[in-house]
Amino acid sequence: MMVKTSRCPTFIVVCLLFCSVGAVFGGSLGGYILDPMGVGLYEMAVNCNDYGNSTWGGAYWTPPSGFFSFYGTPGTIHSIIADDHLAWGTTHGLKLADNVFTHKVFARATYFQYAPTWDTTWHRGVAQTFVADGTCVLKVTIRIASPNAEFRVSIHKDGPTGPQIGPSRMISAGSAGAETAVWQPGEVPTNPGDTYCVKVVRSDGQSFSIFLVEPLVDNGDACPEGCLWWYDGSSWMPDWKWDTGIIIVSDGSGLLCNLNTGKWGRWGSRITGISTCGQTFVARGTGLVSASFTVDTSGNYIVSVYNYDGTIGSQVGTSKVLAAQAYRESNGVVWSPGEFPPLVPGKTYYIEIKRQDVGVFGVYRTNDDRYSGGTLFVNRIAQPEYDLASTIYVESEYGAASMPKITIGDGYPRIVSQTSNSLAIYWTTNVPSDTKVEYAAGSPPYVYTYYSPTLTTSHTAVLVDLSPNTVYHFRISSSRTGYRSAISRDYVAATGPTCQNILSNPGFETGSLAPWLSWSGSVQIHSGEWFWNMPTRSGRYAAQFAQNGGPYSTTGIYQRVAVTPGKWYRALGWFALFPTERIGSTDYLKYDVFGDSLARLMQARIGIDPTGGTSGNSPTIIWSRNAYSFPNPNVFQGNTSSNYPYICLSTMARATGDYMTVFTAVDAGGSLSWDCWSVDDFVLSEIPSTDISSAKLSQGAQELLISDAVVTATSSQIGAYYIEKRDRTSGIRVESSGLASVGDVVTIIGNIATNPNGERVIKNATILCTAAGTPLVPVGMSCASVGGSDYLGLYNVGQRGVIGGIGPNNIGLLVRVWGRVSAIQDGSGSTVYYINDGSLPEPGLKLDLHQLTPPSSGRYALVTGISSCEQSSSGLTRLLRPRTQQDIQIY
Repeated sequence: MMVKTSRCPTFIVVCLLFCSVGAVFGGSLGGYILDPMGVGLYEMAVNCNDYGNSTWGGAYWTPPSGFFSFYGTPGTIHSIIADDHLAWGTTHGLKLADNVFTHKVFARATYFQYAPTWDTTWHRGVAQTFVADGTCVLKVTIRIASPNAEFRVSIHKDGPTGPQIGPSRMISAGSAGAETAVWQPGEVPTNPGDTYCVKVVRSDGQSFSIFLVEPLVDNGDACPEGCLWWYDGSSWMPDWKWDTGIIIVSDGSGLLCNLNTGKWGRWGSRITGISTCGQTFVARGTGLVSASFTVDTSGNYIVSVYNYDGTIGSQVGTSKVLAAQAYRESNGVVWSPGEFPPLVPGKTYYIEIKRQDVGVFGVYRTNDDRYSGGTLFVNRIAQPEYDLASTIYVESEYGAASMPKITIGDGYPRIVSQTSNSLAIYWTTNVPSDTKVEYAAGSPPYVYTYYSPTLTTSHTAVLVDLSPNTVYHFRISSSRTGYRSAISRDYVAATGPTCQNILSNPGFETGSLAPWLSWSGSVQIHSGEWFWNMPTRSGRYAAQFAQNGGPYSTTGIYQRVAVTPGKWYRALGWFALFPTERIGSTDYLKYDVFGDSLARLMQARIGIDPTGGTSGNSPTIIWSRNAYSFPNPNVFQGNTSSNYPYICLSTMARATGDYMTVFTAVDAGGSLSWDCWSVDDFVLSEIPSTDISSAKLSQGAQELLISDAVVTATSSQIGAYYIEKRDRTSGIRVESSGLASVGDVVTIIGNIATNPNGERVIKNATILCTAAGTPLVPVGMSCASVGGSDYLGLYNVGQRGVIGGIGPNNIGLLVRVWGRVSAIQDGSGSTVYYINDGSLPEPGLKLDLHQLTPPSSGRYALVTGISSCEQSSSGLTRLLRPRTQQDIQIY
């Protein structure tokens, strides 16, 4: 994703009030334009207008920090806009005194990520799932690595094979460039909270490569509710470990996009020598908020709105002065919420731009008729085959854009307590609101939820019954009626170990590096007094490295230890990165992903060599994902090392011999002034294994390792894997994007949970290893025995049985039944099939046939499938899930 370029990714409106006394002295306001992660947006054109004033407009061009400032008249209300083709956001009601320059304005996007890492694997299609937060998708920007080609971008419901929503768009991309697909408001409607998918394929059907989100911010997941999908010619496959580096922009936060036309490239052309230019549009909402244009001459312009009923009528509302910079897409004017007279939804209006000095100018238009609700006017003459290149935003209802917003305090969330099975998370908000944490072990999507309805400004969530020495991903949020909710990005925390830490001197508290060794670079032990006062994470010492400039480099340390062959181990450690950039004559600790370039990045990873090797370049090392530590968002530019937190990285491996080796690695690009890092508090411990029967009884938010299980069904057959003990006494549902076949012997790790149908399941599972095996024979039983009775442990945690269940619980097992088939119409008019051997009241045992051809009603059949269940108003009911057509034998 391109963010630090002259085409900057944000649309922001902020209402600002001068609080100084006495107009004679004037007043100043200032702050920072930030991306959703808190990084200052570089080269952002920021415009300013004040309430009720039709004669003044200001402009500012941001430095690398994202800073802006304006000088104005005390006592007036000012609004600020930074509008662009990539992303947007809003905030209102900030009260400013003279010379206050610390106000933060965050960009808003449905999905917003950097994309600096080239994926060298080529695919015939890529897609990214996401959860909608607005009423329609407006723009999608994607960075294509190679080749230069035409690409089709489309939006689908649920996943890449789901129904397409709205028209597709063609873009020309490649050579590491970013290109944007644009839709008009309402063309791609979405329901907030539902899952959708952006799909990208080459127009000729051939393979291509893209850029990915790597390294990860604080090791957090870029899109915790979505993931990357690959297509290689046969089927689409999800990969929950990766996300694409795209930007998705939608309506939201009380604003509706009313006009959204491209300004550059294939969609736009410049018209010159004109005195006025305008566009008719049909109002979608009530209050006009902003309008942006691309002109070819710097200077002041007047923007006005008129009634339109076939002819241009009387003016509506106050005109605004646009202080424009030539060829910048982010030139805009803004009205404060409630300033513009209410628009009538469905009524046509005309917006016009002209020079304040009544001179001629040039402006950009589209190359075709892209907006069906209006047309371009040049010198007040209609040009119906074109539209003005512009973006217009209105309030969804009058006052919606000024709804108060809950904000999370600077520097939060914080982990205030950590044990081997619990984490306490703390944050503050500006108003009393509820407390919610969504979390999962290993990786999102989130599996568990902590919630407290108590309204408070000091929030503490204690997550309990966690697995030891395990990384947990989490997201915090706070809500209250009448306020816009606050929701964070994905963060990472880790529990402490209970098993023996196999590493020696794991926190370097001996004051020496030994027995660690440096495999690249001169790593030293320090106590927080070295370069940039890099702090330790705990105790007195940490291992640290510093280098002044230089070419691209990789540095790190390692330790080789004795282990038990065949056992699984997890390595976990804490990293803090301190990249500095020179601005003028000063070095600043500021993370700046300029132009998505790896040359200005530092990224860290942890690895295990299960063979016990000592080369950091060995192909046998199993590395974690690359990540970088991110500064505290209340620090925009400065040398305060305490605002650069440690991040937790982990990886796991199975020992292949008597030794394994833990490695650290930090990559530094060649364009930094200084690249420095600090590491501390490492743990290597065995991951205890459990069996399926014990897994079903596990309580809380546990991450479980299950070994030596046999696959009995695959996700391509019935939407999820099922695994079973070799002795056929217990089976369980496994949700994973990994690959395995029926009969394979697998080791998996994932989150134990209960799904909405009451079935125990391992979610977010990783298939760690597979070995070819023999498919298990199904257990034969009567229809009445399918499901079985309760299988519960401590605190009644476990697998509930079905209504009227008899015998041992067998939910999750591969079973076989026989009987007479019947078909019944349910309340929705769908045909539901049952089988009964006389052991159940009619209609018998329900069959989940998904895409299989059903047997004729009245025929006798032998049916093999997974014993499952579904939730009804009275409890859990039996369900049999055949896998393939061969599982149904008709007699």
